[in-house]
Amino acid sequence: MGRKRLKREKRILDDDQLRVLLVELPAEIGLMVRTAVSTGMRVSEIIGLKWRAVDLEYGLVHLQERYYRGDTDEPKTDKSKRPLPLG
Repeated sequence: MGRKRLKREKRILDDDQLRVLLVELPAEIGLMVRTAVSTGMRVSEIIGLKWRAVDLEYGLVHLQERYYRGDTDEPKTDKSKRPLPLG
């Protein structure tokens, strides 16, 4: 089979491009993008995020669940279960 080949080149937005993108996005999607950028969470982890996992007093998110294709389950890997600082 060989190595996996990307269909599209991976691109990382610079700060100005990210600001422009966030202005154009609907509020809910913008919040998800901000969360992903500041914490490094996967999309499935953000979608599975519950309020009980957010500790505003200490500024942490305790990653405990993920949501994927209608299924709520543990995060993808054991190392994914971790506290993350809020940006």
